Amino acid sequence: MSGGALGTIIAAISEDVVAKLASAGYPPLTPDASGNAGKILVGSAALYEMTAPPRIIFEPTGSKFGTAEYASASASLSTTERRNQNALRTIAAEDIEFTVRCWGAAGTEDPVDDYDVTRALYHQVRASLQSLMPGAFSIESSGKFTVSSNINRSGLEYVFGVTFLTPVMGDLVPYAIANRTAAARATIVEDLYAPSDVGAVGTDRLILPDGSGSSEPGCD
Repeated sequence: MSGGALGTIIAAISEDVVAKLASAGYPPLTPDASGNAGKILVGSAALYEMTAPPRIIFEPTGSKFGTAEYASASASLSTTERRNQNALRTIAAEDIEFTVRCWGAAGTEDPVDDYDVTRALYHQVRASLQSLMPGAFSIESSGKFTVSSNINRSGLEYVFGVTFLTPVMGDLVPYAIANRTAAARATIVEDLYAPSDVGAVGTDRLILPDGSGSSEPGCD
């Protein structure tokens, strides 16, 4: 498994897409030159590999930075994901932009079959994003079918844009943390918090808004 955040995210999307294509009876993604099972490829270099469909390529194109925000799949503030982002201090947001290329071919004599197979590729990418990272991505409202030299040879290509909404941390998340055991990951994050026996010093009191100058205990 990949060690970095983007590698981990795309590997999870790829695994889900491959499994769902298989369960629905669609052609599998094309194996690599060594015969390894097909998967989502990353980077512009993959565009120039003269191979055969079906293929899916995530091509990073840039990013936009913004104010700190939670890029989270959860609407709840009490999840481990949100707690970890607090511990590592989210200092900014980075919206990482990708061009996603889905090249499909049915291998039949009827051209409409190529559209159906290609459509299945980009529909499943969209469905896997929603399943794995709801609320942490955005997708362009339109895409397009393209024509290029190798696509003319076989099948169709559909291109659209996807953005991953990610946090920038005040401290780097340890590399390959996703490959560690759940216990090891928990220990790494817990070390960033104060021990459980550490308590607040002083008393928190709230001034009543009625103008009386009285106060009452605040939050524990």
